Amino acid sequence: ILGLKAEAETKNETKLVLNTKEEFAKTQKVIDAPQQEKPKIEFKISDKIPIPNLPEIKDLRVEILEDWHRSHMCLTLGTEKIYLKEADKNNINDWRVIPAISMKEQGCGKVFNYYNLTGMTKKSGGYVRYKNYGESIEDSSRRFGQLLERYKDYKKVLSVWNKGNPTDGLGYAEEVWAIMEKISPPIGLVP
Repeated sequence: ILGLKAEAETKNETKLVLNTKEEFAKTQKVIDAPQQEKPKIEFKISDKIPIPNLPEIKDLRVEILEDWHRSHMCLTLGTEKIYLKEADKNNINDWRVIPAISMKEQGCGKVFNYYNLTGMTKKSGGYVRYKNYGESIEDSSRRFGQLLERYKDYKKVLSVWNKGNPTDGLGYAEEVWAIMEKISPPIGLVP
């Protein structure tokens, strides 16, 4: 039958005009044919870039803190990795702060107060008693991290740490900050 028209879409969206029933039927079969799915190709990282066996990277902060503890004859010598692990875990980017508080409060372990390195007190009064230095560092870092999340400023947190009020205890904050500067320049800090 002449004059029968049908439209089919192609990639270029051209229109076909078909003059016979047979031409129309052939075209319809092509249009209705199921489209083949393209195979999905998955890559592994190791397929893209060869990863060499790298030596373990030394954390310079450990050496700096060890030297600080050794030079001040601290009883906390050997706790450096705990300080750093807890600082990283609690988003305390300035890793020097808890060791500095420890030096200010307890002479980094020289004043024995039930392993309480940072002067943590109970709400009911009196110092918190810890089983070891690691437990004290862990608890102090957790609490400091929570305050840092709230106040967003180290000096405000240090003021609160000492007096419970961000406007009190600014002298304390300055003293701790000075100890932090003595431990190390702000090296390896994440802004």
